[in-house]
Amino acid sequence: MLSIISFLSRVCHWTVGRIQNVISKGLHAIQVCRWSKNHRILNADAVLDFNLKFGRRAVMLIPEKPQTIQEKLMWLNIYEVPWSEQYDKPLKSVCADKLLVKEYAKAKLGVDIGVKTLHVYNRAQDIVWTDLPDKFIIKVNHNSGGTIICRDKSQLDTKNCAKLLEKWMKEDFTFRNGFESHYHWIDRLILVEELLEDENQKESLIDYKFWCFNGKPEFYTINSNHGHGAINHYNLNGTLLKFSRKDYPMDAKKLWPMPRHLDKMIEYSTRLSDEFNFVRVDFYEVNGKVFLGEMTFVPGAADFCYMDEKDNYRIGQLLSIKDS
Repeated sequence: MLSIISFLSRVCHWTVGRIQNVISKGLHAIQVCRWSKNHRILNADAVLDFNLKFGRRAVMLIPEKPQTIQEKLMWLNIYEVPWSEQYDKPLKSVCADKLLVKEYAKAKLGVDIGVKTLHVYNRAQDIVWTDLPDKFIIKVNHNSGGTIICRDKSQLDTKNCAKLLEKWMKEDFTFRNGFESHYHWIDRLILVEELLEDENQKESLIDYKFWCFNGKPEFYTINSNHGHGAINHYNLNGTLLKFSRKDYPMDAKKLWPMPRHLDKMIEYSTRLSDEFNFVRVDFYEVNGKVFLGEMTFVPGAADFCYMDEKDNYRIGQLLSIKDS
């Protein structure tokens, strides 16, 4: 009888401990967003080696010595927080902001490669739809995927459009796909941009995504089907690589044209990435001109995997981080 009581006591003690641990991690996940402007670093006591995932995603523990590209991206997501004196916020937040990144890139490069901004609004109800051109792109500046493409304003349902924009404006993208702290510091805005069109890219514009490691682009990727189809990897000579992701497997039969201004994209991505251990810099090439798409610090929230498990390590070895 005593042995049963002792056993049950140990089980209860273990269960309570586990519950306390989960609650503690949850509280720390919230605290990790609290910024100390006096020290301009994350509260060291609040930083844990993990990335708390919500909804369909699971808890991803960050090893003490990260090795894979996914582990290293999450390590940098927590610990690499360069500060911008000019903007008085983390530099990653500046570059993740779809409006401020244009200003940042122009200052870094000495040329304006941003898509032209037509209007900026604080709220959807402030939009004067009659002031907008017949074709445009409207988006929010603080998330990923929050974009509406309008090719004919006469066919646009402005009420539903406004509702969708208001929904996005209320969304804190910090926790949308796990935990990405740089989104927390973006002042939310609605942007109207010029719609880029190219006769040779009628279905959708090709998005050239340059993966930069320690200030050096190593390869670029292209997505089909508006970013929801096959992902092909290419070296900087435009040669197809054998990397293939499980979520979007490569399609060796799908051949995209090498950008005419590949050299400029390499130059621009090198200069734009020189203050970060890792960043993905995206470009469009429209009518012979290079445009900046965005700068991304945690592609896919680091929630992706390659067909060949070794490729997760091979790509991870391209990235050198402190204490890794």
